[in-house]
Amino acid sequence: MSGITRAIAVGLLSVAAVLTPVANAAPQQCDQTFGNSIDSYLNRHPDVRAELDERGRQEDPGAPNPTLAYLERHPHVREALITLSQQCV
Repeated sequence: MSGITRAIAVGLLSVAAVLTPVANAAPQQCDQTFGNSIDSYLNRHPDVRAELDERGRQEDPGAPNPTLAYLERHPHVREALITLSQQCV
């Protein structure tokens, strides 16, 4: 397996690990803005917020908002979180 293929595989596994709690997500209001939907999702899933905070602190210890810093550096995780946070049941 090439280095690039391995990096992609590891990245996809880490996204899956971070967002696994989503399967049990509670329904949410469908009239929220993009930022509000993510914040609401993370408030309902403090374990996901804690994981993103920890990963953000590991990559950038001085970041004022480690979760936001992590999501800015990992657009694949950000896009998955956007999709999940905007799902309405």
